[in-house]
Order: sequence, then structure tokens, then C-alpha cells
Amino acid sequence: MDENKAKRPQGLSLGLGLVFGAIMYVLTREVFWIPVGIALGAAREMRAQK
Repeated sequence: MDENKAKRPQGLSLGLGLVFGAIMYVLTREVFWIPVGIALGAAREMRAQK
């Protein structure tokens, strides 16, 4: 059954995390949001692979 399941593009969560960080940076002008967004996206990407 898992073979028929649609797979997400690799790196999608990482990209979404980067976008989240960039949006939060624009809204707050705090640069630490960009690495936080990337870290959240990377963590989600690693979790999704299992």
C-alpha cells in the first residue's frame, strides 16, 4: 500500500521552513527567524522520511 502513496518532493519541508523564516524576518526584523525556520523545516524533513 505504501507504494501507491503519493510522495512529497524531497526538500519541500526545508523550503517551507526557509519561507517561514523569511516571512518572520520581514515582519519582525529579527534575523534569528531564518535559521529557526530552516531548523524546523529540516527536522520535519527528517521525521517525514521515516
